[in-house]
Amino acid sequence: MQSGERALVFDMDGVLIDSEPLWRRAEVEIFSEVGLALEESDCYQTQGLRIDEAVAFWYERSPWTDRSIDDVANSIVSRVAGLIRSEGEAMPGVLASIDWAANSRWRLALASSSPKYLI
Repeated sequence: MQSGERALVFDMDGVLIDSEPLWRRAEVEIFSEVGLALEESDCYQTQGLRIDEAVAFWYERSPWTDRSIDDVANSIVSRVAGLIRSEGEAMPGVLASIDWAANSRWRLALASSSPKYLI
């Protein structure tokens, strides 16, 4: 970037879209498939972790035998993607903010710890 240029970085989850409720729903659904009964409130313990870290967290506390950690993590990501496609909505004001920044010649970037598949 040259001197005088401006950049605006948007975080995907929680800024562009409120995906946390969708992540919690997906985790409750997929973990139930391996015999782990979680409530949405349990998911706050791992909120902010990468999905592989969250799955490992629950595996350490209540191991299952029929699926790998990677398989469970991938299933959660797939479920979240489906929920975002069917129910995801931009946060209020996001589209106007992006338009304003782009029209004001700001460079735009996206930050996220979500898997590339979701980004």
